[in-house]
Amino acid sequence: MPGIYQPKLRLELFGGPALWRGKSTVRVSPLQDCLLSIAFAWGAERIPRAITQNLLWRPGPNKPIRHRLSQLVYQLNRNCRARILEFDREHLCVNRQEVSCDLDDFNRMIESRRFEDAFEMIDRGFLSALAARRTGSFSDWIGDKQQEQFDRLKTAARVYLDSAESARDGVRARSAGDVLLRLNPGGEADLRRVMRASADSGHVREAETAYGAFAERASRSGDWEPAPDTTTLLQRVRSEATVASNDAYENVDPGPNLRCVGRDADDYLLTKAVMREESREGWQTIAVVGDEGLGKTRLVERALRRARLRGRRVTRAAATELESRIQLNLLIEPLNGEWVKRLLGEIPDPWRTTIQSLLPGLQEESAYLPTLHHPANQRLSRRTCEALLELFKCVAKTQNTVLFLDNFHWTDEGTVTALDFLVRRWGREQFTLVVACRPEDSPGTRTTGETDILSFDPKAMVMQLDGLNAELARSLVEQAGRNDLPEAAIERIVDLAGGNPRFLVDLAASWPTESPRLVYREQLSAPPSAHRALGRRMRGLSNHSKTVASCLCVSGTMVTLPEVIRLTDITRAECVDALEELHACRLLNWTDTGIEFRYRIFGVALYEKLSPARRSLLHTRVAELLHNSLRRGPFDRIALHYYWAGKHDIAHEYATRAAKNAAGSDVGKRLYFLSLAHNAGYGARRRSAALELARLNHRCRRLEAARRRGEELLRDPGGLIQDELGELRLIVADARHRLGIAAIAPTLDDFSAIELESRRRDGACLRAAVLDATVQLLDRTGDRAAVLQQQARIGKLEPVSHRAARSRLCAALSTIASRRDPEAAVRLGRQAVEAAREAELPDELALALQRLVAALALAGRLGTEEGWKTLKEARRVHGEVGHSGAFAMALLHLAEWQTMIGDHEAAGATLEEAWNMVVDMDCPEIRTLEVLVRGKLAIAKGDTEAAHASLRRRPGTVADEPEGVSSAPPIPRRMVLALNGLEGNLLLESGKFALASQVERRSPLPDSLEDAPLDLIVFHSRLASRRGDIPWALALLGRAVAANDGIRPMVWLRLALEVVRLARRNGTPEPDLAAHAHARATGLGLAGLAHEFLPFFEGAMVP
Repeated sequence: MPGIYQPKLRLELFGGPALWRGKSTVRVSPLQDCLLSIAFAWGAERIPRAITQNLLWRPGPNKPIRHRLSQLVYQLNRNCRARILEFDREHLCVNRQEVSCDLDDFNRMIESRRFEDAFEMIDRGFLSALAARRTGSFSDWIGDKQQEQFDRLKTAARVYLDSAESARDGVRARSAGDVLLRLNPGGEADLRRVMRASADSGHVREAETAYGAFAERASRSGDWEPAPDTTTLLQRVRSEATVASNDAYENVDPGPNLRCVGRDADDYLLTKAVMREESREGWQTIAVVGDEGLGKTRLVERALRRARLRGRRVTRAAATELESRIQLNLLIEPLNGEWVKRLLGEIPDPWRTTIQSLLPGLQEESAYLPTLHHPANQRLSRRTCEALLELFKCVAKTQNTVLFLDNFHWTDEGTVTALDFLVRRWGREQFTLVVACRPEDSPGTRTTGETDILSFDPKAMVMQLDGLNAELARSLVEQAGRNDLPEAAIERIVDLAGGNPRFLVDLAASWPTESPRLVYREQLSAPPSAHRALGRRMRGLSNHSKTVASCLCVSGTMVTLPEVIRLTDITRAECVDALEELHACRLLNWTDTGIEFRYRIFGVALYEKLSPARRSLLHTRVAELLHNSLRRGPFDRIALHYYWAGKHDIAHEYATRAAKNAAGSDVGKRLYFLSLAHNAGYGARRRSAALELARLNHRCRRLEAARRRGEELLRDPGGLIQDELGELRLIVADARHRLGIAAIAPTLDDFSAIELESRRRDGACLRAAVLDATVQLLDRTGDRAAVLQQQARIGKLEPVSHRAARSRLCAALSTIASRRDPEAAVRLGRQAVEAAREAELPDELALALQRLVAALALAGRLGTEEGWKTLKEARRVHGEVGHSGAFAMALLHLAEWQTMIGDHEAAGATLEEAWNMVVDMDCPEIRTLEVLVRGKLAIAKGDTEAAHASLRRRPGTVADEPEGVSSAPPIPRRMVLALNGLEGNLLLESGKFALASQVERRSPLPDSLEDAPLDLIVFHSRLASRRGDIPWALALLGRAVAANDGIRPMVWLRLALEVVRLARRNGTPEPDLAAHAHARATGLGLAGLAHEFLPFFEGAMVP
């Protein structure tokens, strides 16, 4: 797929005009600046010619002015090397495909509500750097345009602020209000809106700061007195700041209010109910109901904050479980304040005396303290209830009041009774009661908890909070967790927490740093919040319910009712009763599809509390249940349960079958179950699993694990046959050299010994593998002579009848031929693929396809039908066998080829797909290739920061050097040179010539340019041209073009492009070379690359 065309010129009108090409400015005359400003700020693609002339020149003869405009347009296009402006009869047309403009960015910022970024552009000044050479009409036009952009931003910010305020979204309102106040520094009405929005979103200190800054500016221009509304709002803001600093609830979580994510609709409804109109009189009860951790308290706090800022009296109290036996405790707690003491004088006797007996803290020190006698049964007297009614009515008459009772599920019976008395006898005074409660902890039957505790007000408004959906849960985890939290970890956290914000935050904060991609039960730990919630729900459950819950936590998945009965060994009626009890306490969900924990993290928490013996027993039962099921159960789950039960013999068998049945591309799962089979087995079984682990780790380029498993097995090979032993020695020797542990000579000696033994036993496949490994080693070290010797040795071998061996030998010869004869490399790659297909060996086929992809990429033929078919087959084979090392190499070759032809978007997608596999590899060669390809792509896209970041991730050169062993660099020399060339080009792009010169001294060009990396050749030529030695640079490029003609087609095309560009800049164009390169690129089907040669032999005006 062709990449999206990106204009190479950019025009900046804010703080300009300034025209840029990449990192450098394009020099144009002041009058051309004026013309560009008119063309791109006019707002239309076609501009009348007469209007342009009137803006640029004073009235005069028409013909000379028309000629001057034509010449101005011609000179501008020539300076920019692009057709930016063209005439269409009496109109001047703007070609916006050639130039990107920051005015378009400004418009997009307004449309996407990025007002702060848009203001920064306005602050730089629209056309502020334009030269003074202009007419009066042009000056007026610039002033109108400046005011137009200013008014557009101001109007958009005001409309957005209005919508945010109507939706009661304090965060959005604050961002828009800040910009609006900066646009209108003297608007006191805007100041009040900003202060209110800041306080609504919880930033009360910022509201005070905004007022202070405004007052300082206003005082400079004269005596300024704030309006009464502003003074009142400031007092409420300062009062809110005092409440926030003294409130224990606010100090629980001083950071961002993460638990209110996704509650915008609930926040709107709750705030609307709390902030009801004055005409809506009477008592109102609002109940916010939901499980622990859903953010009930935080949600109510946001609504109460707005109520305080708008003049409501807000008072609150929170119940606790241990104080639930104290009569009237929750109702009396918020009344113990000085503001109630001031109201006592308005309450007549005998109610005042009763209230003073209930609230002794309001009594004067010298005053007589009356005693209130309660009946023996501790029930409330009517006198007490009537006194409370008089007190609450007095409170409501003086000011609109909101009472918030948190943790209402732990309220005492006396409070509920008193509230029932108040509601039934309440008058027309406006009073709002807000309660927050958890249904599972409510008194009475659990199934009707909210009905019991809210029975005092049948008209109560009940808001039921549910968990967050998957998208919002992911957003919350990304905010609360580490920046490097992997995708698999985020998905697992969302699955465990079930949308509960508290569990999401706690799991994200405590998730292990080095967690594997597959996190199983033994690697999990539930947070304390989950243990507390589980403990409250489990309290008071019957034994049958606890047994059912234990079986569910060990099973770990959804189960059916018959399965629960078989696991628990209780009757059907007892099981149903237990499930109903668990469902009533909101511990599990029981639906038609099955039974599972309401939050999966409950299963993890309960599993941690089970004794080891009980775990073993239950795991055995679950494994037997899965084994005896009609579908014979999933092997992976059976293996895990038997392993956790301690029955390792059976676990080994099922783990082996699970590894075989896993998807080929699911390497992590295959490695996990092979490791489980290795840990569960002993003797021959353990050695067989170790051999498979060594093979799979080596194919997936997890070399350290392959080396460790191989060396462990070589110390006790046991009953391994000679071919398996030779393969294992080959894996260990190859891994040691690739990691830089072993030097070249000892590794070659090991290869020779393995080959000699295989030749004696007529082991054709092992011998072919050794020869291929030898070729790869010599190719990495750059020993061309030794590689040719190996080619001669392979050519002298007798014809091999074994197809797998023939495929591996053809793959080795393809690697050798790719350095000098790309067509022969492609032909040999095809032969390797055909032989592997005939042998029906997917592992050999994956390796042969990777070599064919590399040969096709070098020959420039990946874009042909053969190339796409090869890539498609490589993807299919990877899905079957999971040879991720070969497939990742194929993807990296593809990404490099896509970068060379200019398809940057496709290259980025391919590179990300490859990175998902490379991230788990420790092979220095493949990690370096990924860094190299990513750096090339970043430089091609002009993203120097990404290129620097890529280079910082390049692997080291030496690893774990034992004593007395001369270690060889694990990174191939040609890659080291390519990295140096990439670094040099990046330094040149950044203008760091001194550092680039150091790279030049560190990495001189080799004598033969046939094997020199493209990036190194280009770096040396560009450095010479920057120094002014263009003839030497052209000579270098000419030698490189001649050396690579017919050997590396893609390299030749890129070098030819460098030659024709530099030659035209030097005034010595190369039209013949450009025409030849264009024809060759067209013949390879590279239309985009061929198009880049057009300006150099047709004279087209293409930048």
